[in-house]
Amino acid sequence: IRSEREEDKRKEQEGIDTKNQQGLEEAALIGNPLLSSATTLGVGKMKRKWNDDVVFRNQAKNEPKVQKRFINDTIRNDFHK
Repeated sequence: IRSEREEDKRKEQEGIDTKNQQGLEEAALIGNPLLSSATTLGVGKMKRKWNDDVVFRNQAKNEPKVQKRFINDTIRNDFHK
């Protein structure tokens, strides 16, 4: 009787282990955007760049460029300011 119970428990544990393993594999396939995008054909598109969702983008484009002026004096030139 003991051996039958142990065998039943072992079979139940193997069934639970295989279900858990299949669940983990499915979660890995769903969770990985590279693998899931290949199978679902564009449902979850990847972002093009890392800074697409950044709020403050291209702020320095409109900044006026500072013109360097030449002053023939070593104390008053732009390097000392």
